[in-house]
Amino acid sequence: MEHEFRNSSDSDHVCAQLSQFREEEQREAEESLLVFFKPVDLYIILQHRAKNRPSFLQRCLYYKVQEKNNGRLVEPGNVTFNYKYYKNMLEKCEVMDVHFAWLNAHVIRV
Repeated sequence: MEHEFRNSSDSDHVCAQLSQFREEEQREAEESLLVFFKPVDLYIILQHRAKNRPSFLQRCLYYKVQEKNNGRLVEPGNVTFNYKYYKNMLEKCEVMDVHFAWLNAHVIRV
């Protein structure tokens, strides 16, 4: 459907309205994309982070096995601290860590 314009000011006015509508539509489209991409970007970041550092460490068997092999996961057991009194101060001088799971005992000097 073609419009007939009586003078150039009518055509300029219609072109200005069309460009204004296009700018508004473009701005609305960009805003809707931003609303969509924020959760998607967050999901991608969380998914990437979860591969190396799971959120629920206690429930993740793979993390427990990996940390146990690295020696950073602490097994349940008893810890005994020895203190000595030196120059009017109480100092921790020895820590005995006993793991009942493997009947393993080792002494750490502090």
